[in-house]
Amino acid sequence: MYFADLGPWIKRDEVKMDDFAQGMLNAYAYNGKQFGFPLIVSTSVFVYNKTMLDELGVEPPAKWDEIEDFNAKVTKKEGDKTTRYAFSVPGWDTWYYDPWNINGGGQILTEDLSASAVENEDSLRYLQNFYKWQNDGSMHMGFGKGASDNMRQMFLNGEIAMVQHTSAMLKMYRENADFEVGVSFIPGDKVRTSNIGGAGIVMMEGAKDLEKEAAWKFIEFMTSAEQNIKWAESVGYLPTRKSAIESEEGDQYFERWPQYRSVYEHFDEVTPRMQHPAYPEFSEVYKEVVGEMVLNKKDPTPLMQDAAKKINDILADYE
Repeated sequence: MYFADLGPWIKRDEVKMDDFAQGMLNAYAYNGKQFGFPLIVSTSVFVYNKTMLDELGVEPPAKWDEIEDFNAKVTKKEGDKTTRYAFSVPGWDTWYYDPWNINGGGQILTEDLSASAVENEDSLRYLQNFYKWQNDGSMHMGFGKGASDNMRQMFLNGEIAMVQHTSAMLKMYRENADFEVGVSFIPGDKVRTSNIGGAGIVMMEGAKDLEKEAAWKFIEFMTSAEQNIKWAESVGYLPTRKSAIESEEGDQYFERWPQYRSVYEHFDEVTPRMQHPAYPEFSEVYKEVVGEMVLNKKDPTPLMQDAAKKINDILADYE
């Protein structure tokens, strides 16, 4: 094991673990042990053109069954060509659409983590919606080199009303938009969650006892409520301590960054990516399916059946 279990220090110093969102802690835990604390944290959110949506009299969708109506009111077309997309979801990273799968009641792997579940009926719901919305011209997806820059510029140009992106990019959007920027938590169906991003802070298992004690002191300092707001704002990520958020300093933070309120309403719904040693490998397989849908307009449903076989082959090597 490369990282030290922080449990003995947490117990000794009576660290108030419920001051962190459970999902944030879970991102740095494994097999019931806490190996790290959240340090710089982000999640994917919808960043939207508030000026535009206010003029149209619409709100960002909170539920899947609100998306069709949102699309109809926001999308603009000239003939068969879309001149303004209702929203965009990045296709270039599974971090953005894994939560859509989960929110639709689906899974990436079976409960026992032994086999693929991406091909199951509930797991395909989000992707079938994406395919439909892409084909009717209401949804934009980017994939491949330059896709992120292109999505950002289209949003700033008013060609997309709402983009799913990391919350760490909010400062960039606020500084470059000539309209008011809003933030909304991504919509849910069976559940409503979004994955944690950013980085945690850990202690190396191979360190000497004195070095570990020093490392623990540093971890405590860097993740303390006293430093939390200042640290988060300086690096552009989210505060992680509930006590800091609920303090006077937290109130002042929200006055400066009111867009983040919608994130903190769902503070406990921010969850880690799938924790499996093969995830970096097998997630590339179903990402290729999304790429085929985005770039070549292929129906993702039969492609995901083939992807499942490849995923199961990968999983077999980890048994």
